[in-house]
Amino acid sequence: MTVPVARLLLVEDAAGDERLFREMLRDLGYPAEAITVARSVGEAVERLADDTFDVLFLDLDLPDCQGLGTLERVLATGHDVPVVVLTGLADQTVGGDAVANGAQDYLVKGEVHGDVLARVIRYAVLRHQAITAAKQESARAAAAVARLQATQEARSALEHEVAERRIAQGSLERSLARLQAMRSIDRAIIGNHSVSPMLQVVLHEGVTLLHVDAATIMLVDETGDLVPAAHYGMPMLHGAEDRVPLDDPSMVAVRRDGRLSLDLHASTSARFSHGDRIRRAGFRAYHAVALCSRERLLGVLEVFCRSQLPQSQDWHDFVDTLADQSVVAIDSAGLQQQLVRANVDLVATYDATLDGWSRALDLRDRETEGHSRRVTQLSVELAARFALTEEELGHLRRGSLLHDIGKMGVPDAILQKPGPLDEGEWAIMRRHTTYARDLLMPIEFLRPAVAIPYGHHERWDGSGYPERSAADAIPLAARIFAVADVFDALTSDRSYRSAWSRSRALEYVRSESGRHFDPDVARVFIELAARRAPPRTS
Repeated sequence: MTVPVARLLLVEDAAGDERLFREMLRDLGYPAEAITVARSVGEAVERLADDTFDVLFLDLDLPDCQGLGTLERVLATGHDVPVVVLTGLADQTVGGDAVANGAQDYLVKGEVHGDVLARVIRYAVLRHQAITAAKQESARAAAAVARLQATQEARSALEHEVAERRIAQGSLERSLARLQAMRSIDRAIIGNHSVSPMLQVVLHEGVTLLHVDAATIMLVDETGDLVPAAHYGMPMLHGAEDRVPLDDPSMVAVRRDGRLSLDLHASTSARFSHGDRIRRAGFRAYHAVALCSRERLLGVLEVFCRSQLPQSQDWHDFVDTLADQSVVAIDSAGLQQQLVRANVDLVATYDATLDGWSRALDLRDRETEGHSRRVTQLSVELAARFALTEEELGHLRRGSLLHDIGKMGVPDAILQKPGPLDEGEWAIMRRHTTYARDLLMPIEFLRPAVAIPYGHHERWDGSGYPERSAADAIPLAARIFAVADVFDALTSDRSYRSAWSRSRALEYVRSESGRHFDPDVARVFIELAARRAPPRTS
């Protein structure tokens, strides 16, 4: 029988048994160097620690250990080597117990011969190889299972991470979209003075981001009812059906709780008086938020869905944010209206004061009484032909009323002299334009009107005063006023002459075109005079 080449460890303290064992192995073709002998369990443990063996033959009766305890000490080393127990004739029962406790086989001394030994060695080696292969295959299978499990866990972790990133990306995109919406609303609030355009932007930006189908903003009007101020996604009838009294059960709930959510299909008309029209439009869900400023109800923001309303806290927080922006828009529009009214009142007060100044100047110089009002009316009418803005016309009117304000610095002896002035008196009289500039320039409201009091004696050809400005260097307002001023002066009585006729005065204006007067202004003035007589009131 061919015996597989194997390295053997013989643990045997009896020299005779060792010699017999070696002889049988030699007969089987084993070289002496393939056999290692240990004479105690301790020595066997040392050999196992230093070398590798294919089969271990173990005598159970050794100097340092006897019986199954010998097997236990060898197996306790953990070395993966098959153990064949050697026992005496009277110990066969022990051999069986040894196999039951981990030995691979057992041999009875005295009954061992070459064929049995070869069979045991071959079986031990092959069985050990099979067990080793099975263990390796099991290890590979376990490793494969572990790799598969790790791959599945990694895939699951990756899918979870991807899902979380998608959620985070969605949240970031929503936040960016809402931030952009808030910026658009802020720009609308800054750029509008009327409340409805602001609120329309709030709804336009909000409906899409709230994922609802429609929205309205109702404001409390002077009657105490709620009326539509802006709407998106649903028509407003602007009639009695659109008005909601504050004692409507739904509005009472909104005012009490700050908000209200309803399923319109389950709500009764007693709770929602204008719900029938909303239901006919196909809406199922309704959510309202009170718009309050300093504990005063300004209105209600309403949103409508044809399906169920979103229920997340994030959604409700954004509705509240839009409601807050609506309140800011309403307050801003109210402040703008108050500022406009205050500004109108202030301008009216200023203008009334200027009218008073103008009358006071006319009263000081009896010859020119009513002149300021007449020439102001004539100048404004003429200036309207030159496409001046309302603001520019206002400044022109104030400048016209105050064109002679500088004469407050001219002595009465010169101002009320019945005859012509001499050169020295004229020098003093001409200073009134400079006096007017110095008086009016520090007043910011009147600064844009200074062009007429300071420049109405300039001439187109540059021969006027105080700066001898010419042509377009003279402000347009001063050029317009100069024609009206001269025409009214010529057609009014003076102590040193009688009033000219209207035709003679117009001829003078025509003759001075290009010298004293701006040619375009003179031409338009003559055309205006041809259509209607300039107004004269005393």
